[in-house]
Amino acid sequence: MDIQKEIKALKEDIKNIKNSVIELLDTANKIMDGETKTSVQMKSYIENTDSWIKQIKRNQSESLQLPSLINENADNIQHNYELIYELKDQIEELKQEINAIKLIQIISLKQKTNRNMTMIEQQTLESFKRNGAGFALKSAKNNYKP
Repeated sequence: MDIQKEIKALKEDIKNIKNSVIELLDTANKIMDGETKTSVQMKSYIENTDSWIKQIKRNQSESLQLPSLINENADNIQHNYELIYELKDQIEELKQEINAIKLIQIISLKQKTNRNMTMIEQQTLESFKRNGAGFALKSAKNNYKP
């Protein structure tokens, strides 16, 4: 995992800092003994080392927060998947309800058409009885309402 690599790199940085501190102490001892050029260079070196140590500590604390962020993201992703599956189920139920409504409408239209056809047939027979065949057909066409 990336976190383990970062932790390994941080440990290596800490080891390097320890070595730098040891060098710094050696240098400080040499300064005390008068073996180095100037004390200004030593102060600069100490300040730089301190800033390195602070930077490494900041990096280490940031990398320690990563596992909690990863766990939180994993939980959020799992929750999103659960919501998606619930929505899929609801969509499937709605599809079934829509199909049922369509069937009800088709049956209703079929019954209405059958009633209209029966009514037209009755009117045609009555008209045929009264006026003859030709007039009955014209009457049926005029009375047809889908």
